[in-house]
Amino acid sequence: MERVQEVLAHWAWYGKEPGSLQEYGVLHCSGGAGKRHVFDGYIKTSAPGNPPAGGRGNPDRLPWITVNGLTSQGERWVAVSAMEPSEQLDGSGRLITPTRFFMVPYDQIAPWGATYLTLWRAVEAIVLPPAGNPTTVPVVNLPDDQASSLIGLGHIADSLRTPATGTQGVNRLTAAAHWAASVAAGLLSGEPVVITRASRLGPHERLTVLDAVAGFLPYGVRSDLAVGNCMDGMRRPRTRLAFGPPHTPHARKTGLGEPLIGHGLAREYGETLRRLIDSQGHEAVLRTLSGLREPLQLTDHARILGSLAHLDLVRHAVAAVDQNRGTPDLVAQALNSKRNGEPPSQGQEVLYRFAVQHVDDSPREPLRDHWHDPQTSHDVTVHVVEELLATPEDLAAHLDSGCSAGRQQLLWQFVTQCRKDDEVLRALIDRCQAGMVLEPTDHVVELLRTLGPEALRSGGPASHLVLREAPRLTQALLYAEAGDVTRLGAWLDYVRPWGQYAQPWLRAWMPLAAWDDQSGPLAPMHTTPDSPDDAVLVLAAAAKSGPGSAGRVSSVVRYLWKALLNAAKDERNRVSPPPQASRSLLGQILGRRSDRASDHPPEAGPPASAVPDLGQLLDEPQLWAECRARADVLRCLAGRPLTGPPSDARDSMRYRDEIADLYFDEYLRRDLHLFAEALAELVLRDEPRQPGGDLLLSVLGDAPVRRAREAVAARVASWEADHGHAEPEPEPRAEPEPEPQADPPATSVTWSPSPASSPATSLPPSTAADPRVPTFPLSPAEEWDRLDKAVGKRLRAFEIAQLWAPVAVSSRDHDALVRVGRWWEGADVRDRDALLHELEKALVVQGLCRPSVAREVVHEFRVWIVSEQASTPTGGGWHGKEVLGQEKKEFKERRGRFRALRRARWRSHFPWSPRSRSKHSRRRRRDDG
Repeated sequence: MERVQEVLAHWAWYGKEPGSLQEYGVLHCSGGAGKRHVFDGYIKTSAPGNPPAGGRGNPDRLPWITVNGLTSQGERWVAVSAMEPSEQLDGSGRLITPTRFFMVPYDQIAPWGATYLTLWRAVEAIVLPPAGNPTTVPVVNLPDDQASSLIGLGHIADSLRTPATGTQGVNRLTAAAHWAASVAAGLLSGEPVVITRASRLGPHERLTVLDAVAGFLPYGVRSDLAVGNCMDGMRRPRTRLAFGPPHTPHARKTGLGEPLIGHGLAREYGETLRRLIDSQGHEAVLRTLSGLREPLQLTDHARILGSLAHLDLVRHAVAAVDQNRGTPDLVAQALNSKRNGEPPSQGQEVLYRFAVQHVDDSPREPLRDHWHDPQTSHDVTVHVVEELLATPEDLAAHLDSGCSAGRQQLLWQFVTQCRKDDEVLRALIDRCQAGMVLEPTDHVVELLRTLGPEALRSGGPASHLVLREAPRLTQALLYAEAGDVTRLGAWLDYVRPWGQYAQPWLRAWMPLAAWDDQSGPLAPMHTTPDSPDDAVLVLAAAAKSGPGSAGRVSSVVRYLWKALLNAAKDERNRVSPPPQASRSLLGQILGRRSDRASDHPPEAGPPASAVPDLGQLLDEPQLWAECRARADVLRCLAGRPLTGPPSDARDSMRYRDEIADLYFDEYLRRDLHLFAEALAELVLRDEPRQPGGDLLLSVLGDAPVRRAREAVAARVASWEADHGHAEPEPEPRAEPEPEPQADPPATSVTWSPSPASSPATSLPPSTAADPRVPTFPLSPAEEWDRLDKAVGKRLRAFEIAQLWAPVAVSSRDHDALVRVGRWWEGADVRDRDALLHELEKALVVQGLCRPSVAREVVHEFRVWIVSEQASTPTGGGWHGKEVLGQEKKEFKERRGRFRALRRARWRSHFPWSPRSRSKHSRRRRRDDG
């Protein structure tokens, strides 16, 4: 036999007397006529509106039942009102629709867990007004035990549009629970919610659906929530949740069985409920929330969210970790409660950090599952990276001092087991590339050095490609390991500089990787790295390699000879480092900083030592014991004093032989006269000449470049004249004709073409003799002055380009672009169109940069011009519209040539008639025209 509960309820009878023309009002109520205005306000607070004319086919036929929570004089009540039909007519001949109203104390029905259905059944048969108009009437309430909510879920399941089992493998009741939870969460948004598409449900069935929705909120919310089984839909609903028509204004509408998408707090609550339903079942969630009987306001979001703490293991675990009460088992249970594909909960990152810190304990497997989940993979990676980069002091904060030693190795072992080494390495590289500061690079380098190449090799087969994509980090790592030759060799064996797709900056490390190779020296590297500083970094690494560093330096110098020559010329032209804020356009494209001290990454680990530049390396003669002559060549081009041949006869002979070998060096031929003149001056500096000086001068006199021979002869003649040793001038030797003329140095201050340039790109004789085109090194200030004077003259495009090229890759590139705009504005159309093309050609011919870099420099200039950033303050100079039009015209021409080549390619495979064209080709031809 079911237990019953009897409570006393206040009541009111709302309507009008038959035949009356008055408005509706309270006719009878508890407490007599003095309380009518009080009940009148209660009834109107949640009135559902005016019902339509009743009928057998009307789905919203009476009764219209409303249940709402009230607060009166500090006490909480639950009111049940029923608008019902009658056969009585008013004075206008309309049917009277009276309302029965009951109020019961919330504190008396809450312990029994009364639902909307049980409250209606308790008052459904009570006739009002009662005989004698008593103050209260007895109401018998039956216990429910979530039966009404489960019945309501069944009605919702029958209305679902999904099949019997959805795509996520849930049954119909679970899908119905998901819908009810989404509507319950939508109530937290503050807007009324109207349920539509429920015409087949009667009053009792609708109350069970309302119980199902309210069941996914704490039971105490019923003391404040107003619901109804029907409403007219003509105005904003007075209830927070009700069934109604789709045209109801100022409310959120959702069809029965159609999920309601929430936002903000409502979305978070709904996702938490959904996860709990999937992990623990909807009955457990309903049972837990039904036990929370303490009165709650619907606007008390914090307490409503907190009501899920006992069910939501994630929130419970987060709170425990925040209070330093977290355990690995608790965190593992919380992570296991989250299924794959679910969005992360608030505070879940705290659990990831704790699990990563205790990866050797129980959270290991749940963390692996979350790491492979696309929804949470990134968050886990972030915490793994932070833990890998943690300092010993940070590790000691949550670990014993004895456990922090091998922490990083243990965590990396877990990374490789999860096959996430590539992803973690890329995240570490992103940390380094996030800004220009070097601290992140130092930490990552120190981490990689701690792990070692063997640990990284145990990961994915292509993990070394990740380091190849990060030149700055890899160079810092290799330089930091250069002090240990074995360790450096292991790292180079890991990154594989000899690989087919290795970039030039990585191939530059080949001499150190092949140092123990007995197959012979490496052939010189013809493709130089993008920056000469990359070659200097390898040279510095060879210099710090300990015993045998002289042999490694010699091997690096011979392999990177071309790049080191360019680095020496840059060292000579760099009088003082420009400020860090001033970066040239060429430096931006090559990814280099103007500040010399920051061009190279420092050695990781305390204390961090700066990488020496080429000048500092040349000041250490013991490093160049096996390549003294080449060292003097670099000193000459770098503007530093030469050391000359050693005093030992055998070493001096080796020095002369090395000079004779340099005569056949293709990269030094253009600057051989400078070295010959400087070395002759060193030999002839004192009287008597240095030992072996005559033999050395004879070697210099046999230089294959006429300019070098003439320079040495002039220096010897000057010395003979100064010291009184003048002799009859010997007869000149027959010179082979024609003899190739040496080219001037390929520095940023010469305009002469390189040997690789074609005759069409060489300067005409008139220009070569022009004083505007110098054949000697100029300072940046002199280069700027020559360009400034030339823009005011009527020169041709190629002449302006020759003068503009060295300034275009300096720190004043933008100023030069604006200044050249003065010439461009007054030039004719042909020179205007040809100027930027001539500049690109001049950058390559003068050896200032490679063709690909030259194209990028000119393209950046076009961007500045088109965006009107290269005009003068008064609007003169470049016209962005004209430059854009010229670029568009050239693009169309290139596209036409490409299509012609493609048609020729197709016709080589298919014997088409040249005159046959498809309709598409004819249409395209008209469009191009």
